[in-house]
Amino acid sequence: MNKFATILAGGGGTRFWPLSRQETPKQLLNISGNDIMLNDTIERFKGIIPQENTVIVTNRSQAVLLESIMHSSVLRGNILIEPVARNTAASILFAALSIEKFHGESLMVVLPSDHYITDENQFRSTLDEACTVAIETDKIVTIGIKPTFPSTGYGYISYDNVPIAMNPVAVYEVAEFVEKPNFQRAQDYLSSGHYLWNSGIFIWKTSVIIENFKRYLSRLYKTMLASIWVRNKKMK
Repeated sequence: MNKFATILAGGGGTRFWPLSRQETPKQLLNISGNDIMLNDTIERFKGIIPQENTVIVTNRSQAVLLESIMHSSVLRGNILIEPVARNTAASILFAALSIEKFHGESLMVVLPSDHYITDENQFRSTLDEACTVAIETDKIVTIGIKPTFPSTGYGYISYDNVPIAMNPVAVYEVAEFVEKPNFQRAQDYLSSGHYLWNSGIFIWKTSVIIENFKRYLSRLYKTMLASIWVRNKKMK
């Protein structure tokens, strides 16, 4: 099964102000000292997903700069420009429908464009296992991060105590997604040992996520499907 990485790169440039702006959000800045954060993201999944299978979802105000500085492996036809920003769900569906339309059913890995990860070998091992689970089970898979302090700035994932697989990475059933908590609740989550930070990384088959949009966000699905069919620039 073909694997595609979908990178969400349309941030508003507000969280890292004053360095970031609407036209230059943090994913287009060199913060790590290596490269811009977007290109660091693309390098990070090398060996797991073909880099030429990178799909980037962005907006019109950032597209020109992004094309000029993004990783050389990314095909220009794989840049999806949203006419209007409609947050994460619409971006994901836009990419899923585009990938399936032009490439058939594929494995889709959704990645934020602005993560900083130091242990890239462990990340690749975890991502590889997540891909295997998604392919073999038709499940929606996510990657959690073990919290190191009671952050109120991240969402959390509650998970069942008993792993359903252990080799080479522990795999658990998700019990609940929790939005950003207050400080006391974040402390409770940390103390319980059964909550992870929500990384915003998701892995699924395109058919699986599209079917879930049909079921739970049917209005968005129907509207987006119509726009995909009239799109005149084919992904390569």
